[in-house]
Amino acid sequence: MGERRSKSWYEFEHGKTGVDKFNKGIHAIRARALAKLIAADKPQRIFEFAAGGSILALEVLKLLPFSKYWWTDFSTPAIVDAKIKLKDFPVFIDSKDIDEDYENTIWHAFDVILFAGAFTILSLICSS
Repeated sequence: MGERRSKSWYEFEHGKTGVDKFNKGIHAIRARALAKLIAADKPQRIFEFAAGGSILALEVLKLLPFSKYWWTDFSTPAIVDAKIKLKDFPVFIDSKDIDEDYENTIWHAFDVILFAGAFTILSLICSS
């Protein structure tokens, strides 16, 4: 017989506590500020290192126009969650399919690199 959990436990498990709501608000503010730093007039080639699917990464991605989204570990629950949340936004491409020769390294192939789990985002000036 399963143990019935309290409402507060449910809220904790599903990110609905006051702290979570506050954090989401902070992330949304940071995401808007970061998105303004990135050229938003063209589709972005985005690479998320470590595939966090973090709140901040998702908020930033939703604010950017882009057509390609690469990740490094598509087997994690976080990336499955990200694929659901962003189903209308990216084309998911497994990063192992990236050509790793000098002409197409990560540093030259992407407009934006997200470091998952960190509160930083780098907008790169890429070679054409």
